[in-house]
Amino acid sequence: EKEIQIRHMQSIISPHFFYNTLDVISASMILAGQEQIAEAVANFAKMMRYAFKADKIVTLGSELSCIESFVKLQKVCYNDQLEMRMEVDDCLKLIYCPKFILQPVVENSIRHGMRPDNKKLHICVRARIVDGEILEVSVEDDGTGMAPERLEELRHFIEDSSEVEDANLGIGLGAVNTQLKIHNRSQFTLKVMSKKDVGTVVILPIRINGGD
Repeated sequence: EKEIQIRHMQSIISPHFFYNTLDVISASMILAGQEQIAEAVANFAKMMRYAFKADKIVTLGSELSCIESFVKLQKVCYNDQLEMRMEVDDCLKLIYCPKFILQPVVENSIRHGMRPDNKKLHICVRARIVDGEILEVSVEDDGTGMAPERLEELRHFIEDSSEVEDANLGIGLGAVNTQLKIHNRSQFTLKVMSKKDVGTVVILPIRINGGD
């Protein structure tokens, strides 16, 4: 009987139930005239669907769709202060990469790149093939950037730590770098370039046909 009750509770809080609940909330918001909030809920639901999937390796196109939903969600808070564009050929979107390696990078651009003068933050995601075997994805912003000593500190933590969680250094860049090391068999790692009051560029080299 207890096992039946546990299974019943698991079915109630299953991802499918979670998605349906968000869809109901979004539809209710539309009926109430709250289109912006409804869109935010819909984008959050898309991210959750993506997060709950068991796949560890996904297409670059899937990663780009995820960060597109994430940025739309962030625009609820930042409105016209945030703009993102993608310069990625369709053929490159079919290449596989580790899951959730772009979202933490884009989140850092927004969280640490916003200027105090409310100037619009531009983020650009690019992708290209290097040496025929590396998919190089870059996330570039024109935000506040970092002083040389801060950049050196960040690079040190990325190289020596499995996860960077310091509020002044960023969220998850170390974890992203660890994923890249595993996928690339330690051949290629995360690169960060930044200049104070100019912006930051994070480069993620992804070995084509890498991983297990």
